[in-house]
Amino acid sequence: MSIKTEIANRKAKITKLHNEIFALQDACAHPNVDKTHHSDTGNWSKSDDAHWCVFKCLDCGKTWTENQ
Repeated sequence: MSIKTEIANRKAKITKLHNEIFALQDACAHPNVDKTHHSDTGNWSKSDDAHWCVFKCLDCGKTWTENQ
């Protein structure tokens, strides 16, 4: 088998495993979450100020952000 085929096979396996991890993360209820607050304030226009939270589930490892 050529090196190109071997690499393609391994990339396909990685993609499959990533999809399985994403499915598990979607099924997780995220009961154990680390939440950090962030902001970008002091802009010339107050309408450009932003506030958001970054969440990380300590069980499944999923990370996401939500605007505040």
